[in-house]
Amino acid sequence: LIYDVSFGADITTWAYLKTIQDKKIATMIAQPCPVIVSYIQNHKTSLIPYLAPIQSPAMCAAIYLRKHKNVGDDLAFLSPCIGKKIEFTDPNTFGYIKYNVTISKLKKYLQDNHINLMNYPLDEFDDKPCDLGFTFSRPGGLRENVEYYTGGTAWVKQVEGIQEAVEYLEQYEKRVHRKLQTPLLVDILNCSNGCNVGTGTNQEAQADDIDYKTNQQKARFMKEKPAAQASMSFSEFDQMFSLKDFLRNYTDCSKQVQNASPQEIENVFLQLGKTTPESRNINCFSCGYGGCHEFANAIAIGNNDMRNCINYSRQKLRSGKDEFDTIFQSLNTRVAQIDSKLETIKASSSNLNKISSQTKIISLNASIESARAGEAGKAFSVVAYEIKDLAEKSEKIVEANVASQNQILCDIRDFEAAIQDIKQKIDGVLQ
Repeated sequence: LIYDVSFGADITTWAYLKTIQDKKIATMIAQPCPVIVSYIQNHKTSLIPYLAPIQSPAMCAAIYLRKHKNVGDDLAFLSPCIGKKIEFTDPNTFGYIKYNVTISKLKKYLQDNHINLMNYPLDEFDDKPCDLGFTFSRPGGLRENVEYYTGGTAWVKQVEGIQEAVEYLEQYEKRVHRKLQTPLLVDILNCSNGCNVGTGTNQEAQADDIDYKTNQQKARFMKEKPAAQASMSFSEFDQMFSLKDFLRNYTDCSKQVQNASPQEIENVFLQLGKTTPESRNINCFSCGYGGCHEFANAIAIGNNDMRNCINYSRQKLRSGKDEFDTIFQSLNTRVAQIDSKLETIKASSSNLNKISSQTKIISLNASIESARAGEAGKAFSVVAYEIKDLAEKSEKIVEANVASQNQILCDIRDFEAAIQDIKQKIDGVLQ
């Protein structure tokens, strides 16, 4: 069986709207993105109650296969997201999906085994045609679904990108705490271009190309079913499904975040060269953490690398500055020596050019004398011609050498400029 997860997305939309209606939910964070869910479970635990209590489209499709199609085999998800592994190994998803097969891994397998999909006939999915679930994987896809089924009356906030997501959840948390107005549904994704260009793809396809094809499919759907009333899917779902089958719970994982011992953190600080309280509280955030102590803890438990500390990298560069300067000086010396040798060669070429010119004059004089000598000078005429030919060949060699020497000199000047540029950039980093 090969099912389209878009069908699971239709179930998710149905379950979202039914839950909002039945439980009178005022605001909810959508949860198809496992990275967002993991972030909230680990770092924004106060928002766990606001996560949609419904499984993701992939999980809804899996639950349907398990409970309604009685599929007992292992299920694999052809995935655009490496983060889905976090979701599928979460106890709250029951292990229904065993394999997260990323698109990039599948493509590599096909290439390594010389399998060309064009040699195989196209076929349809085994499930029934979906409604608008196929838009879920692009930015705002959930919003498109909700607006279709609510007539555009629902307030859906669309957020994409790591930085944007973190900043918005910070803002959302404060607004909820202060009881300020918040969207009915927050459609939030970790990847800026949605799941279609996710972390499990080679990101070869461009978002506009994907949107164009999705829009074509959406146009065909809207032509057949211009309003939600034309779709019978939700009515069928009401008859077929029990909402409780698709419910999702969440776990506060903040207590599970591993912390290093004070001595382990101290050892990391010493290796980083941070020996003073000031140096341990620079908190420049370049490492991606909230501060130096969080970064040191991450290193101590093996979740990060010292080289991601910009101050540590600068210190390492400073400690090697003398060595850099010695190397640069040595390079400059070698360049000067090569330059000097080229000047000597140029001088030799110049002398050879003079000899060639003089040889031409001798050849001309010999030709004149040969002509005056008449029949007796014919043999001497041959010698004069050979002398002229030798002079011309010597001249061409000199000209070629001069061109090569000039090119080498240009290359040397470029090399010198590159050395100075590298040195200036290193000095700039160390400032």
